[in-house]
Formats: sequence, C-alpha cells, structure tokens
Amino acid sequence: MTAGMIFDNDINTTIVKPLKKGVKLHAIVDVCHSRNILDLEHVYNRKVKRWVNNKPPSGASKSTNGGLAVSLSACANDQMAADTSAFTGKEMTGVLTFLLDQTIAENPNITYGGLLDKMHEKIVHANKHGCHNVPFLNKLFRRKLLQVKYLLSSRPDSLVPMPVREVE
Repeated sequence: MTAGMIFDNDINTTIVKPLKKGVKLHAIVDVCHSRNILDLEHVYNRKVKRWVNNKPPSGASKSTNGGLAVSLSACANDQMAADTSAFTGKEMTGVLTFLLDQTIAENPNITYGGLLDKMHEKIVHANKHGCHNVPFLNKLFRRKLLQVKYLLSSRPDSLVPMPVREVE
C-alpha cells in the first residue's frame, strides 16, 4: 500500500529476462487483470489454434536470456478472476486453479492447447448450470463465468504440441 504497485515490466525484468537456456518457468496466475502479468511476447489463440504476437507496441524486447517462460493466466487485463463453488458444490475456489488441477488429473498427457480447450469446455458447462451459490455474485456475473483463460509464452515453438506434464 505504501510502496506502490508492482508493474508487469518489473516482473518481466526480475523473473523472465534472466531465464537462461535450459531453464523453464511455469507461472499459474489465478488473479484479476492477469493476462500480461509476465509481459510475454506470444499468446495462444485457442480458436484458430496458433500463437499470435503479443509484443508491446513500443517494440521493447520482453524475451528471456535463452530460457522458456510459460504463463497460464486466469483472465484478460480488464477482467476479474472468479472464485466459485460451481465445480465443487461446496467451498469457493479459484476457477483457473481448480480447472487446471482437475484437467491435468483427468488427462495426464494433455498438451497446452488441449488444456485450454478442456478448461473452456468446463466453463461452458458451468455457465449452463449456473456458476455461483452467492446471490450477490449471481447478480453481478449474471450467473456466468465471464473470464477467459490465456496461455502465453516466451518461445511458443517449444510448446506445441508439448504435453503439460513431462514424463520422467
């Protein structure tokens, strides 16, 4: 509160840029306004099944020092990340965290693109059956989970069709 906000540029400079060849960073970011939190240069477009440019308009380099950074973000920069009981029927949980855990458990060899597709299917299903057991949230979100999951990478060529979990 007194030191100010932490900016995406600072996060990129601190934990993304220093990544050396052979080092991988997987960031699971289940918070509001999180799409570009690591300032990664590529975002996966689930609808057309390909990576698109996410470089800043300034042309500033946001790449690593040879390593790989991957971010799975809960929602767009202008969205709020939802907590819901739609999936458990009981306790409130972060949508991204719950879906990620459940989807990987059900599909241990899933690829990153497949992960996004399955998570989207689960959100569509939850939206059809209502997503909140809290009246205030029902009114606020119109009983829908409005957030979209985003997959971003410093080097997308390293991910497709790489499985999420590496087999040992």
